[in-house]
Amino acid sequence: MSQSNTHLILVVHGIGEQSCGETVDQVVAGAMAKHPARPASDYADAPISVQSSHLCLTEKDFSKPPDDSVEDVFTCQTYSLEPAGDTQQRAVFAEVHWSDMSPAPKGAIATILDLLKLILGLGYVAMDNVENTKSHLFHRGLVHLFNWVFYGGIAVLNAMLLVGTVLLLGQNYLPGAGYFTVIALNAGAGVALWLYLAHLEKEHPRFLVTVFRRGVIVWSACVVALLALSLVAGNAVKAGFQSVFAALPDTLTSQSKGCAALFDAFALDSSPLDFGIESISCFVELNIFAMGVFWLFAALLVVISLVGFAKTPRRVIYPSVCGAMLMFWSVFTTGFWLALRQVLDQFDRAHDNCGELGDTLAQAGSLLPLNDNGATAYGLLCLHMEQAVGTLAISVAFMILTLFAAILAYTFGQRVIVNLWVRAILVVFPVALVLILVLSGDITGNSVHGNPFSPLKSVSLIIALGSALFIYNFNETVAAALGVARDVIVYLVRAECKWTATPAERESNYPRRALIEARFERVFRFIVNALNPQRITVISHSQGTVVAARTLKRLLPDLLHSKPELARSVHLITMGSPISHIYEEYFPENYPIKRAGLSKDLIWHNLYRDRDYVGQTIQTTGIPPENDLAVGPGGHSHYFTDKRVWTLMWKTVGFRLFTDPPGT
Repeated sequence: MSQSNTHLILVVHGIGEQSCGETVDQVVAGAMAKHPARPASDYADAPISVQSSHLCLTEKDFSKPPDDSVEDVFTCQTYSLEPAGDTQQRAVFAEVHWSDMSPAPKGAIATILDLLKLILGLGYVAMDNVENTKSHLFHRGLVHLFNWVFYGGIAVLNAMLLVGTVLLLGQNYLPGAGYFTVIALNAGAGVALWLYLAHLEKEHPRFLVTVFRRGVIVWSACVVALLALSLVAGNAVKAGFQSVFAALPDTLTSQSKGCAALFDAFALDSSPLDFGIESISCFVELNIFAMGVFWLFAALLVVISLVGFAKTPRRVIYPSVCGAMLMFWSVFTTGFWLALRQVLDQFDRAHDNCGELGDTLAQAGSLLPLNDNGATAYGLLCLHMEQAVGTLAISVAFMILTLFAAILAYTFGQRVIVNLWVRAILVVFPVALVLILVLSGDITGNSVHGNPFSPLKSVSLIIALGSALFIYNFNETVAAALGVARDVIVYLVRAECKWTATPAERESNYPRRALIEARFERVFRFIVNALNPQRITVISHSQGTVVAARTLKRLLPDLLHSKPELARSVHLITMGSPISHIYEEYFPENYPIKRAGLSKDLIWHNLYRDRDYVGQTIQTTGIPPENDLAVGPGGHSHYFTDKRVWTLMWKTVGFRLFTDPPGT
């Protein structure tokens, strides 16, 4: 078979929603379809035999160290096409599949969790953007400090608040669940979470997960220290708590119910510290207060990063990314607590609604011994949620403005991803958030003129719940919309901090990117050696164009040395490519993708749609202007089965299945 004229066609998919083989299926179907532009010289009217198979390859060539010697395996779907009566012509399609590293969620719950991971993953985008566009260490330090506050503080407190809420709601069913039990259970939960994350990071280290894990262990250490002090010097802990609580201003203690009850219990009781609902509720209240402080600090960091922002180039987006993290996290977490409250409504045996219970507790100086089981705990949950009305209202309002600006941008043919108006809205949000956290009483629990956002509570709750229902009913649409961001984030996941490193030093800091590109290299080298083709065409879409270009930059010099004729017969075709529109624009130091840097002999054509919100022209790569081809109107998906794409492929690009490409 090595004597035949073999054309190797590598297909690299984009958004991680495709199942294995789906992308190459579409390309083969488009290439074999009867098309008026397909020349007869390419056996357009002759029967073609098709054989489908797949390869199973190891991720690497057993290059792991001896203590971790087992390699994972991935599948490569292939097709072999031969025209009837001509055994010397053959086109072999092979797919580079990596969507298992960026899988699309299935179902509403998975989509919501994917949204959460997307929000959390934006921290990588902010870090890479500031490192690629701002050389001053002050700005880099601000973004990294923001991530430590967000992941090591806000995210940790949310997780522990959930633990405290479970204890709060189940205190009637946990005999002896008092002060010591609360501290021990929460410390145990923190340590267990830390151990689980440490286990996950052994094989796939992720820097932001490391930050979260360290925040968990710091929080757990503080709780363990409190437990030890309580056991050794219980009376001293009592006295210290009483002194601190009594010294706090009324603006901080007026909304406290659990800590106020614990303060009263400490004053009246000299027995060992064993208080149930009081200690649990105080623990929850302390988490809520600490989270408000972290929110304020994180928002202030973003505001500080805006100093000199007007003088920075257009490509600086990290303040907007940090603002988006705060905004979407606020809406997401509030939606979670709203959903939890709706579920608890079904089990409210006091037959009182949340508002009535919250008002009852708000008017009391401390906890009221409501008779019905769970009513006090449920009322406390309602009361704590009231303190977040301002944050919820402003977050929902800015989320609507952001979506509206994105829709307008798409309607008028402007950029949707990192659109200028979208970025402006996200930059203003942290400034507004700082004011809201203070004026609405989210931090102090008490505003000067009452909570000014109370009238907006119902509207905000409806919108938040409506967003959750939309995700539930249209989860596939939402998952597809999140796909592009998901793939970019997967590509930017870093193993370590390295915030002062040079671009060359940071190159080895992206394990997921290295693993994806290693798959391309494995498929490329294996099939080239197995088939000895006469020419190679790489057809790629979206994120796959970045994968293909970066990997070819490493492979082509070696190929030129070993197979010089084949190296001069490589054709790269990119579709809907974010190389210039996203990577060159916002991460220029990490992604200097230039045609001259790949190979002076490389033929490179780029196809894009007018309203593709990801891929547009890629003139920054240095390809000839006549090779940058507009397909016409349309979005980002379904390039491979677009008739207009194949018209350009046959007539302008010069793609041929079985004949030599033009100019060779």
